[in-house]
Amino acid sequence: MSIFNHPIFRWTGKKRGEVSAVFALIAIIDVLWGKAYPLDLFELNRLSLLCWALLITGVMIRVCGAGILHKKERLTMTGIYAMVKHPLYIGTSLIYLSFFLAFGNILLGLVLFILMILVVYYPRMLQEEDYLAKAFPNEFEQYKKIPRFLPNPLLLPYAIKGNGFSLKRAYKNLGVRSLWALILIPLFLKLLIRVKTQNLF
Repeated sequence: MSIFNHPIFRWTGKKRGEVSAVFALIAIIDVLWGKAYPLDLFELNRLSLLCWALLITGVMIRVCGAGILHKKERLTMTGIYAMVKHPLYIGTSLIYLSFFLAFGNILLGLVLFILMILVVYYPRMLQEEDYLAKAFPNEFEQYKKIPRFLPNPLLLPYAIKGNGFSLKRAYKNLGVRSLWALILIPLFLKLLIRVKTQNLF
C-alpha cells in the first residue's frame, strides 16, 4: 500500500486549495516578519523574467487544459492531455512556483514548492488516476502511457493537431479564472513591498 493512500493525503488532495494557501501563507509570513524581501515583477531582471515565464506558462497550460477537458464524460487524451496526464495541476504548480520564488527567499520557496507537490498535488494525481481507472476501464490502458508530471515534448505535434479547444469549456472548467493570476500576483507583491518598506509589521 502506497503512503499516498493514507487518509491524511486523501484529505490534503481534496482540500488542495486550502492546503496550498497555507504554504503561500508561510512565504508571506517570512516576508512580513523575516528578512525576505519580495520581488517587484515590474522591474525586469533575470529572476523576475523567470517568475513571469513560469507564471505565464502555468496560466496558459491551465487555460489550454481546461478548454479541452471533458470532465466526467470521457477520458481526455487529446491536446495537451496527449503530453501529460494532469495539465491543470501542472499549470497550478508553475503558478505557485513563480509565486514562491518571487518572495525573495529562494531556498524557502523551493522547499515550500516541493512540499506542496508531495503533500497536495502528487497524492491528488494518484487519487484521480484511481477514479479514472474505475470510471473508464477500457480507455485507461492507453491513458497509463501518458506521462504523469513531466510533459513529453515529442508529442507536441500530435497535441496541436488533436486540440479541440473551446473557450466556453475553459470557462466552465474554471481555467479562465487563472488569468487573474497575471494581475493579482504582481500587484500583491507590490503591496507586500510597500508594507515591508514602511515597516508596518
